[in-house]
Amino acid sequence: MAVVDPNASKLERFARKGVLLSVLFFAVLSMAALDHELKVQHDSGVYIALAKSLSSGQGYREIFYADSPLHTLYPPVFPLLLAPLTYFRGLDFLAMKVMVVVMAILALYLTYVFHRAVTSDLIACLVVIFTASSIPNPS
Repeated sequence: MAVVDPNASKLERFARKGVLLSVLFFAVLSMAALDHELKVQHDSGVYIALAKSLSSGQGYREIFYADSPLHTLYPPVFPLLLAPLTYFRGLDFLAMKVMVVVMAILALYLTYVFHRAVTSDLIACLVVIFTASSIPNPS
């Protein structure tokens, strides 16, 4: 059962419902847009190859080159997150994309928690609603 704050205004209660609806809307649209294809982007291939290198025990190396030099361009955070997926599921692009969507939903929640700590509940709700409903530029 949800706890109702008697001090919250109608606008704040409406905004909280908006947060839930906007995050659900974001999650449903994101999941509906998923497919098994790897889009042709340089970064995607590099991150996946680095994750494969980490999961196969070769270290943080560019295994797509013949001499497999150490990689020095991108930080290892995202490849480290992908490494368990590549170890257990291989090159399952759908699983990788689902992981990214889950991280985006978690980021929306953390955005709400952060803004609620530094501003009002209403502002925190509006920030999450606007962030969840924004459409990124694909180009």
